[in-house]
Amino acid sequence: MVDDERTARSKQRMGSHADHQLKEQLARSLFRFRKVTIQFPPELDLHMGEVFLMKRIARHAADSDRPILTKELQKKLHVTKPAISQMYRSLEKKGYIVRETDKADRRKVVVTLTSAGVEMLAQMERYFNQRLEEIITLFGEDDTRQLVDLFQRFADISEQLNEKGEEDRG
Repeated sequence: MVDDERTARSKQRMGSHADHQLKEQLARSLFRFRKVTIQFPPELDLHMGEVFLMKRIARHAADSDRPILTKELQKKLHVTKPAISQMYRSLEKKGYIVRETDKADRRKVVVTLTSAGVEMLAQMERYFNQRLEEIITLFGEDDTRQLVDLFQRFADISEQLNEKGEEDRG
């Protein structure tokens, strides 16, 4: 009986150690992954978030006859209003977007891509697609599909935990 208890305690400690190692590996991988993004050449003077923002603005303009609202962009891109505002300023400074007050509702701001913004977005998409093709080729299609599924599950779980945390604090 004493041996069984010792074995059980030993397994419990090992399990705890294995859990700790797994947590450490996950944390290191997340940190490393955050640092390893697709690097754009300097002449393509945009950050990933700016590219996704421009793509969303362009897609909305093609699909809708009304301007997209900042709140919609926040929700679709999963970013805060200050983050959107910072990207707006950066893109406006680079000449890729124009912000104007909505004539129908002066409380709203209409954001559109400039012709320079449309051209830069096209260049970025070509470069980005080429890089993604290279990654898929090296990683393999099946592994890439599996990775996408795992990323989606991870993001869903993270969002649920974040929402729960906000509810608990609120």
